[in-house]
Amino acid sequence: MKQKLVFTVILFLLSALNASYGWSEPIMLSSGSFNQTASIIMDKEEVLHAFWAKADTIPGDHGVMKYSYSSDFGENWSEPITITNNQTSRPILPQPVIDSENNIHLVYNFIEGQCWYLKQIDGIWSQEVQIVNYTSSAVRCLINSDDKIYVFWVIDGGQANLHTYYIYKENEVWSAPHEIEYPMAHADIISTDDNILHFAGAKCSSVPYQAYYYNFDTVQNQFCDSIYIGTGESSIGYSLFYSSYKTHIVYISYITGSSTESEIYYRYKNNVSNEWSDSEFIDRNMSTWLQDKQIIVDRNDNAHIFEQDWNHDSIFVSHKTPFGWIKEPVAFDHTGNDGWINGYKVIVHDNICYLIYALTGNGPKIYFKKKTLPVDINEEQVNINTFNTTIYPNPFNNSTNIQFKLPRKCQIQLDIFNMSGELIESLFNGALDNGIHSFNLNGENLSSGVYYFRLQSKDKIIIDKLTLIK
Repeated sequence: MKQKLVFTVILFLLSALNASYGWSEPIMLSSGSFNQTASIIMDKEEVLHAFWAKADTIPGDHGVMKYSYSSDFGENWSEPITITNNQTSRPILPQPVIDSENNIHLVYNFIEGQCWYLKQIDGIWSQEVQIVNYTSSAVRCLINSDDKIYVFWVIDGGQANLHTYYIYKENEVWSAPHEIEYPMAHADIISTDDNILHFAGAKCSSVPYQAYYYNFDTVQNQFCDSIYIGTGESSIGYSLFYSSYKTHIVYISYITGSSTESEIYYRYKNNVSNEWSDSEFIDRNMSTWLQDKQIIVDRNDNAHIFEQDWNHDSIFVSHKTPFGWIKEPVAFDHTGNDGWINGYKVIVHDNICYLIYALTGNGPKIYFKKKTLPVDINEEQVNINTFNTTIYPNPFNNSTNIQFKLPRKCQIQLDIFNMSGELIESLFNGALDNGIHSFNLNGENLSSGVYYFRLQSKDKIIIDKLTLIK
């Protein structure tokens, strides 16, 4: 019974993690000119709203904010409209929020650092107004359950000299800027129903920075809880997701002696016991941009972590499995025009993941994709083995050979796990040429039972069962 259950889990993983399963074909929302930094949100009537910056020229010294919506979960989109005036600067980083009356509020930046605001009521967009004269980085907008809108930003005065400020909008009036008297710089902020603000960021009273999770009491204008969450010499908290049972967080830890190489980690807080899990390693050598790591959670409270690769030409998502974190390619330059992804946003609603991203370069476009996160997968839904793997003999006694075929030269990792998902042996990790390859698994020091191998490249994953009989 136990083996049948584990095998069912493996079938689920195979189907859920294969890149060709589940993601819709990309839908182009905009083309031409210079598109970047897209965002998406769903309102209380399940209408999707998409925003992106569009410059008149490439790279673009001035431009506008564009808007489109979909009333059928992204199958069809309205003709894009311009919702801001043509400014003498380039807008970036749209951040929409929805209030209790289903009105949309939008905050965005200009390259020079100014922060602007506008809103939509009954489908009519207001005139944009400037609300902040200068921000250095990490502008974040959120709304609490009382419809109070907050905008946070960081002024960078150099290493160990970061200052965090915020303003809020209440009864149609924006407050004066408030400085947070605490040496913290944020990367992500969320608000919960109790109107507590939750931050992922770094303690910056000295260098190197250290990753922290902390809460903020807006009434007392002070932090009410904080905890060090990082590992290594230098680290920064990046992305948060709050569910009923867990507070999920992603952070990076810089490799000692490097300002660019980093490792990505995940951990969570049990919201009932307030206990934190251990840190789990996810990946290495991906992008360190603040906007490039985002986390969503499915209806089973499983985390899915999105990020861009080092060259910003692809988006990946990492799923947690009994065999560790496994990475799936999601979006890339499918135009063949030497483009790169310049900003994306992912949200989840009713276990469906919605993604919007800006593809710039020689073919600047805005694309939309979606995927239903898997809940119950059966054997008929398992995808074809694209590595053409064979295992012989299987079942085996002392040793067996794992053979597979590569269509091109690529990086390959071949690992062996036991029934509990523990790594038993790594047979290979490196580059292989195209063609047929074979690796031997010696079971002399292993106990009889069921094992699994995971064969992984940049864009494909295979997991299969091995049976050792002595």
